[in-house]
Amino acid sequence: MIELKLRRQTTGAVDHRLLGTAPSLSYPRTYGQLRRYARRHPSGEARSAVSEIDASVDEKGWRWVKRKGGKRLQIFYSSASEVFQEIANAILGIDLVVADRNTLVGRWEFGLPVEDFVLNLLHGRNPGYRIVLVDGLKAFVRDGCGVLMDRADSYRRELVAIRPD
Repeated sequence: MIELKLRRQTTGAVDHRLLGTAPSLSYPRTYGQLRRYARRHPSGEARSAVSEIDASVDEKGWRWVKRKGGKRLQIFYSSASEVFQEIANAILGIDLVVADRNTLVGRWEFGLPVEDFVLNLLHGRNPGYRIVLVDGLKAFVRDGCGVLMDRADSYRRELVAIRPD
């Protein structure tokens, strides 16, 4: 069992495969899943580590890269872990409030660019609803067609219902 220290709460004895309810946020296990998260990390060091790991995997395979390890692999793992933790913290910490016209509105300050991951997971848990997440002056909207960015002041009425952070 793994203990996750999340931004707003600590969960003890979490099943190592799942976090949340269906559709679940699964811990990354494969190279493709790790790469998907690591590529979202904004630091230059993480980006260069992902590039080097990609080249090594193309040349020698993921199993060889995992066995040889090294500093770049540690950076790769830590980048993927940070992005995954940001998604997990957001999923567990966002309070959605029902607004008019089948809209759910929440507020969250994202530290990493993972808004679309979070919106897609929340939309999967609440099908048929339009999900709006407000982050400062920006609002990220997920409806049936995809994710778009809007101005937060467009959702002034809905924001009144959300408790301040």
